[in-house]
Amino acid sequence: GLSMLASGFAYLLATQQDVGLVVGQTMDGLYNSYLLIAVPLFIFVANVMSSSGVIERMLAFGSALVGHLPGGLAQVNVVSNLIFSGMSGSAVADASGPGLIVARMMVKNGGYPRGFAAATSIAAATLGPLMPTSIPMIFYALIANASVGAMLLGGRVPAGLMTLSLMVAVALISVWKGFPREAR
Repeated sequence: GLSMLASGFAYLLATQQDVGLVVGQTMDGLYNSYLLIAVPLFIFVANVMSSSGVIERMLAFGSALVGHLPGGLAQVNVVSNLIFSGMSGSAVADASGPGLIVARMMVKNGGYPRGFAAATSIAAATLGPLMPTSIPMIFYALIANASVGAMLLGGRVPAGLMTLSLMVAVALISVWKGFPREAR
């Protein structure tokens, strides 16, 4: 983003156009858009929930829900990323939040290979842009002048199908490789 901004400014300076006018119009457009205000607020809520211990409770819930399935911690990784996606709306936040914590648990406590733990976390983090509240969906609704509510509701079915697909893939690989299950 910064390189695109820098190249735009370089062009404006090279063609001797008014840079201040462009900056003023851009900032005015950003501050007058209620949809764009939602993005930092989603990130703020995700950070508050992360630092308040909600992630640990979410992992305990995920473990109680799907930990007994083949590849227990990997299944918990998928479910916790799905839940956290609803809070953050960002794949990067999902990968660096519960994805990182569960991947470390998988390698340290569960005996999973590092590659499988990382791949599970990365694949599960891609639920972020699909699950409502999705930052890319909000930007698309802003640009295309579409309904934000309809966009967010439309992401539930693909997110659910992707979650089921990831859970089936994790179960098949876990049975094939002999990965452990968590206690009920």
